[in-house]
Amino acid sequence: MPGTKRCHDPRLIARVQSALTMQQIAEPYVRGKAMQYLEEGKVVIFAAGTGNPFFTTDTAAALRGMEMNVDIMLKATKVDGVYTDDPKKNPDAIRYQTLTFDEAISRNLKVMDATAFALCRDQSLNIKVFSIFKAPSSVWYLAKTKARWYTANPQKNC
Repeated sequence: MPGTKRCHDPRLIARVQSALTMQQIAEPYVRGKAMQYLEEGKVVIFAAGTGNPFFTTDTAAALRGMEMNVDIMLKATKVDGVYTDDPKKNPDAIRYQTLTFDEAISRNLKVMDATAFALCRDQSLNIKVFSIFKAPSSVWYLAKTKARWYTANPQKNC
């Protein structure tokens, strides 16, 4: 069936839902169906953003996170956190240990767009930024933390 994929742990089942029609690789995004999968303990991967122009994939991830009432949004990127500047271009860039949404927006940090930061801030949806190239990967993060996906953390840190 499209959208079913087993990760390294054969007990972990992931479903892929897409805002755009791609029947051979993903099922259509349906909020109720995604919630059902989460209730069943499956991982749900949302693809193709919102399917609308002018909205980034980061904003789409924040929106889907809010729709699913998740605890945390996982942001996989080329670097292992949020920095004062792009560490790939600037070797003097400093990694933030903690950062509020307002700080990220006012400092115009480029790890995510301001709309995504504002949506997460307004809904108290924390963000975990990590490198896609090294542990912890998203699957590793989920397996090790056993993050629950139903209520947002009241802290406003990213």
